[in-house]
Amino acid sequence: MISLTTDEEWLLFDHCAGPACDAQAARVEALLTRNEHACNVQAQIRAALGLLNGLRPEQCPEELAERTIRLLCAAAARSTSGRDRQRHLFCLHERKERRLCPSNSILWK
Repeated sequence: MISLTTDEEWLLFDHCAGPACDAQAARVEALLTRNEHACNVQAQIRAALGLLNGLRPEQCPEELAERTIRLLCAAAARSTSGRDRQRHLFCLHERKERRLCPSNSILWK
């Protein structure tokens, strides 16, 4: 059995987690045909992700969303400097200027 590289593992995860482009799908199919271990890993990923299908989405508490955004802003500020910082930072505006992202768990501008 041939072990998988980290990139191959991520490729399988990405393919199982959402829609794939044609190139990605072709790479996954090629990997699955030549590597039995890849088939096992894919089955494990699909089984784990399948458990999430039974969960009902819940609204994220506003204070958690606000705190998450502040932490992301702080992380962006630490990772950039000068003019780059101005491009990467975003600030919190009035609630009416934000909307819920599709996962209903993060507020975004």
